[in-house]
Amino acid sequence: MQILIAVGILLAIMMGLSAGAGSIYFLRKFAKQHADRDKPENIIADRTRRIAKDPKDGEAYADRGLAWIQERKYDEAIADYTKAIELDPQNHHLYIWRAFARNYRGDYDGAISDTTRAIELNPKSAGAYSNRGYARRFKGDADGAIADLDRAIELDPKPANPYSTRASAKSFKGDYAGAIADYTRALTLTPKDPLLYEERGLARRSNGELEGAIADFDRAIELRPNYSSAYRRRGLARRLTGDLPGSLADFTRVIELEPKDWRTYGYRGTSQMLLHHWTEALADYRRSIELADADTGYAHLHAWMAGARLGNTEAANRELTAYLSQRKKGVPGDWISTAGGYLLGTVTEENLFATASSGSEKIQRNHACQAWCYAGMKRLLGGDKTTAADDFRKCVATEQKTINEYLIAQAELKTLAP
Repeated sequence: MQILIAVGILLAIMMGLSAGAGSIYFLRKFAKQHADRDKPENIIADRTRRIAKDPKDGEAYADRGLAWIQERKYDEAIADYTKAIELDPQNHHLYIWRAFARNYRGDYDGAISDTTRAIELNPKSAGAYSNRGYARRFKGDADGAIADLDRAIELDPKPANPYSTRASAKSFKGDYAGAIADYTRALTLTPKDPLLYEERGLARRSNGELEGAIADFDRAIELRPNYSSAYRRRGLARRLTGDLPGSLADFTRVIELEPKDWRTYGYRGTSQMLLHHWTEALADYRRSIELADADTGYAHLHAWMAGARLGNTEAANRELTAYLSQRKKGVPGDWISTAGGYLLGTVTEENLFATASSGSEKIQRNHACQAWCYAGMKRLLGGDKTTAADDFRKCVATEQKTINEYLIAQAELKTLAP
């Protein structure tokens, strides 16, 4: 998950320049370029004129590179730092800054190469280790990232960024308790960073600490009232606690802030379905499908269930059949096609569970949960409430508590209970 964004730029860059000779010069330059009279566009124009007069003015290239970063034009920043490095190849700060731009650009290999060179030039550069740890984390090398971030913190324990990036690496490995500890440490250093509260909330939710997660999302929203991502994640956490009205309110707020956020329409549709608001659920799923720029297989399956529960099985069948016949992703026989075919009556229950038994252990658990839910729903629609309840209980017994089908099965069991 991206840690160095927007509000993190200042801390990340200062962290990157926290060790080694020449740091004071660069930090003063950074502060100057943040003054109101030195807007990034003004710096770009001024340094461009300086470079035109003296193409070997390395300082001008470095200044303009920073301004490009502030403008989020990372290719231009990389080009300017490349030129500055040609003029001053022993300046380890320039490699760190180019790595910073490359990290934003998604060029993690380039960032690792740059920070490795910076470490060769200055083995005690906390910023170089921190930036390399960031690149390794988002390239998928969590162990390498943690080793680098350990070293960055050892060299300079004051910046928050190495702790938050290390927390992200620990979450990636499933060490949620370790991640929570690191996010907590980062928050002692930057207690008003809403992103850190959101990230810790995610780690807490993954660790099963739902109330703690909701408290963190509350704080993130308090610090940034229009923080749509925090509302969305709080809505998901609230739904897991059974607070369906609260989840609906959060998802509705996200849609007010981002009217074309197709995923949140799907999330709200599921909350509506858990409340047996079938009409509203179907409308939300259809809107999610309409807005989506990605495959929406599960939204189609859930829309079928909502439509069938409304008694509009023919229309539900037509919509699902049309979707399956023109899927842009997936192949016949994959999970979505198999589950959809089962709901339509073209795939047997035996084939449904056979397909659910393939893939990794985690995928098999998820698909088993979903298969029992779909089987229960088909039997419920057919009037066999007793067997439907058995199927829903088998779905719940999988303990896949974050899967929508698990929540749907739970909700149906409540209505079927004597």
